[in-house]
Amino acid sequence: MNYDKYRELLEKSKPMVQQKPEKTIFSVGARGYYENPTTDLLAFFMNPQEEHGFDTLILGSFIESIGLPLDNLGTLRKPRREVLTANQKRIDLVLETDSWVMVIENKIYHHQNNPFAEYENYAQTSHPDKEAVFVVLSPEGKTPANWRAVSYENLINKINTRLGTYLTSNPCSKWVIFLKDFLLNLSQITVKTKMDNEAFEFIENNYLDVTNLFKLRNEYIETVQAQAVAQLKDLDGWSSVSTKIDEWGTGPAIRLYYNRSVSESNITINLNDQGHRIIVYVYHKDRQSVKSSDTFIEKNHHNKDTESGTIRYYSSKNRYTSFKDLLPELRETAQAMHNFLNQQNQPTSGV
Repeated sequence: MNYDKYRELLEKSKPMVQQKPEKTIFSVGARGYYENPTTDLLAFFMNPQEEHGFDTLILGSFIESIGLPLDNLGTLRKPRREVLTANQKRIDLVLETDSWVMVIENKIYHHQNNPFAEYENYAQTSHPDKEAVFVVLSPEGKTPANWRAVSYENLINKINTRLGTYLTSNPCSKWVIFLKDFLLNLSQITVKTKMDNEAFEFIENNYLDVTNLFKLRNEYIETVQAQAVAQLKDLDGWSSVSTKIDEWGTGPAIRLYYNRSVSESNITINLNDQGHRIIVYVYHKDRQSVKSSDTFIEKNHHNKDTESGTIRYYSSKNRYTSFKDLLPELRETAQAMHNFLNQQNQPTSGV
């Protein structure tokens, strides 16, 4: 294979790569592209009773995006997050009024492989007297059968339109600043930017070579995945390791699951142009035990935090330019995860 040709192609493409987007408070100090904290903020802004003072501005924008004449917004209960179904699956967000119940799945980068039929059954059995509405919020505005689609671009546009009217009669507050920054962050990570003419012509004139480069990239990711699995196979508890690849805003994320038949706990390798890193997710049985994994996992990690109440995550202290340099930390972390989960004696539950 003529790699020199591809190196030359990559050099020509560098000037056309989009510049880094404007920083927001969420991209600087938070994990802005993750679904759970994003949904937490949506739930906060959708609640007319919260202190932000927007009343039904965001909720009404969302309802308008669905295209349904839903009424009784004034009877909205507090939005509920991570609602458990009969089989312990988590629904991202549930809205409920006196006359309808709405199940919302928020998908930013992940594929739509949720147990949608189970979510439908939850709404219909737990609220048999109310109209059930099922919505997927995603960048593309795609949805499975029986569900309504809302694209982030459409929702952001409708909120901004209503926000403009709101600002004419309301003084600026910190919540306006937070909301505008939140919408900018969402737009940057979910709304596709149109390609300029120069970049379009470049891709068009080099389409075959670009396609081959993309294939090489995917082969690299698959090779990393296979080598990571091979590194774990001989470790205690990891003989049945399973994997999944997600696309994050910072690059592909290779998830390595510890005995997935009993736990969703996993080690994730994020292949990042700023340096590859390891992130550990430990699923706990309950909120009381959520910190109990710290003494096992945090040695080589920092930025420990909780997600969805019972998920503890640990971000790597280290960044690696080479995947092979990451392997010693991967093995040490995998052994630490085994030691913790083995001590629990009971399976942890997950999504």
